Amino acid sequence: NVVIFFFSSRRRHTRCSGVSWARRCVQETAIDVSHQINHISFGSDDDLKAIKSKFNVGVLNPLDGVKKIKPEHLNTTGVTHQYYLSVVPTTYTDLGGRDYFVYQFTSNSNEMNTAGLPVLVFRFDLSPVTVKFSQRRESISHFLVQICAIIGGIFTVAGIVDSLIHKSVRKLLKKAQEGKLS
Repeated sequence: NVVIFFFSSRRRHTRCSGVSWARRCVQETAIDVSHQINHISFGSDDDLKAIKSKFNVGVLNPLDGVKKIKPEHLNTTGVTHQYYLSVVPTTYTDLGGRDYFVYQFTSNSNEMNTAGLPVLVFRFDLSPVTVKFSQRRESISHFLVQICAIIGGIFTVAGIVDSLIHKSVRKLLKKAQEGKLS
């Protein structure tokens, strides 16, 4: 026996036992699964707070504050909401070597008009791969090498542009001397 719960912010709350009985006891289009997601996260709240303050990478709470309200013009239609969550175990290591273990996730959502029973569905895909973020300090010599590489790249691109302009101007002047420019 399946127990189904329907919650609505603008209509009465209904509880029915069994799908076939639910269809008999409630007018399906009267069910409103409008909702607001205040917070969804995976992992320790202490670790999540530390990560947000120390790191600027990762997707930790993409659904916080999401609000889905059934529009008034769809009063005679049921609306189903589906969320697809891809959850990835993640390790963050700070400069002190302390590890924080959480799960970051991405989400996609769909809304569909339905003639049947409207539902709110969360589907989870748990990844077998772990992502690791580490903070580390680079040495001053590494920083200087990167600056030299950037400056060298700028000079290389400038040389290529200069060479192209020089060759183009030479060809145009040669054609002008031969009288082949029209």
